[in-house]
Amino acid sequence: MAAREARIRPYAESDQKLVLFMIGKANMQALAIANNKVYTNPLAIAIWLGLASVMIQLLGWWPGERFGWMEYLKPLPALASCAVPVMFLVDWINRPYFEDLTQEVIRHADVLNVQRYYSKPAASGFWLLEYGAEFVGLIAVDASVHQQKDAPKTALIRHFYVEEAYRRSNIQDDLLAHAINHAFNNDPKLERIEALKSPLISYSRKSLWSAGFEPGAAVRQMVLLTSILNDDSQKHPLLLLQSSLAQTSLPIVRHVLATKPNFRGDSCRNVLFCLLYPPSSLIASRVSDSVEVYDWTDRVHGYNDYDSQSEIVAIVEKLLDGTSEPVNVIIDSVDTLLEDGTSVSKVYQTLSRLYQAIKRHKDARLIIHSQSPSNLLHLITQTNFSSSLAHVIVHPTALIAHLATEFLMPPPPISPLPKFWSVFIPVSERIHDTERLVFGTGGEGSGNPSEFVVELIVREGVGRKRGVERVLEGWSSVLNGPCELTALESTKKYADKPKEHTQAVAPDPTQNLSFNLNLTPSQQESRAQVPLPYAHEGKPVATSAPGAIFYDPDSADDLDDDDPDEDLDI
Repeated sequence: MAAREARIRPYAESDQKLVLFMIGKANMQALAIANNKVYTNPLAIAIWLGLASVMIQLLGWWPGERFGWMEYLKPLPALASCAVPVMFLVDWINRPYFEDLTQEVIRHADVLNVQRYYSKPAASGFWLLEYGAEFVGLIAVDASVHQQKDAPKTALIRHFYVEEAYRRSNIQDDLLAHAINHAFNNDPKLERIEALKSPLISYSRKSLWSAGFEPGAAVRQMVLLTSILNDDSQKHPLLLLQSSLAQTSLPIVRHVLATKPNFRGDSCRNVLFCLLYPPSSLIASRVSDSVEVYDWTDRVHGYNDYDSQSEIVAIVEKLLDGTSEPVNVIIDSVDTLLEDGTSVSKVYQTLSRLYQAIKRHKDARLIIHSQSPSNLLHLITQTNFSSSLAHVIVHPTALIAHLATEFLMPPPPISPLPKFWSVFIPVSERIHDTERLVFGTGGEGSGNPSEFVVELIVREGVGRKRGVERVLEGWSSVLNGPCELTALESTKKYADKPKEHTQAVAPDPTQNLSFNLNLTPSQQESRAQVPLPYAHEGKPVATSAPGAIFYDPDSADDLDDDDPDEDLDI
């Protein structure tokens, strides 16, 4: 029998099903770890014991004295039966998050076509580790990560997984070292490699640490707005961009129109309806050929008979029926339709028909640009219009500065998140006050288009995860789009934690003297023996009899009826 050998080989086309299964397994293994952490949590144990105690009390299963030690077996069925619903509830709560995460990973462009994705950059690669004919692990390094112009060239470890039976041998260290050496040896310009770290996967964290990865510096943190704009998971067919007089969201519209390929690597068809801003302010010359533009800025109500609403619906329905490729329908701005003399209900019905046509397509998205205040915003954001929603509200950076200086409320994580939202939301909804911050005497005079604050409200409409998530992020043209709030130049001084100032130690006045002020032990003992004239020795004064007051009346006392002293007991 030939001895089995361990080998690391590149990905082959025949490995597609195995790789897809193992990538899904690698992401779902965190679900079991998360469930176990909840099972051992003191709160979960307390709930389990509380339910079991109630059941034992109702059924009278507490141990007695009739059968001796066997009485202690009576509560066991209650303990076991109450553990089952607790475990089911924990898994029911945790599973949607990990299922969505797994779906997002396996729908990424690198998994859909591994051979093509990892063959372009020389530093990229996808490898499988085998022991004989058995699968052991896999790793993928992506050197085509988009980054800003002046940033060091960086590669990203997208997938890293080793079967549990082989982790004790630390074979994952060899797999990681092979991928790192390949990346640096095949690209001399590559300066660093980043990795996605999960606190639930301990073995990969140890391997990254031993390979020289620094916590925090070598971990790539993605902002939520990036995934929303790319729509990798196809869960947000409605994207609402809300601008104001103080701050515009047109840079986000330009970013969407400039992004040619979608997450599968295919070309995305963009259809732009310009009702407020001319196409030149939204489309760069290098991407004008990839966008289908309908310039209707010259249509003025009362001077022509055009029915823009009906034309938009007809154009979109015809387009979606005749193509299966990804489509983005952008309307700028929807409030212009309302200003053309039509009612709010008619515009709402038009948008509803348009959105229903978008939903019938397998890969289409409706992007609406609106100006606040607007009579349509509160209608479009309702669940009756769309169960899922990605609502982007832009704010000037002066609003963060105002909260930090006037309300002493810097952005998270310095301020507690619930407390910050309780102040930020009502202040930001007062649009005229925000405009006064920008256009007032102390303002900049206009909103900064190069960087601004993004309030992102995401409502999930599919699966069991139907909550609403609200986050605060940033947008910077220097950083090529979405970024963390702390990365904005205007908010760095408010987002950084204040440094702790240590009080300077005063110099000792007894130093550098020509005589000695310190006492020797004998001198201290002699000083302690000197009696102090007013010192209390702590000994109570002994008394032989209790104290009393004696009163001897004399002839000068007035003993008439009005004498107030007649009640004295003499």
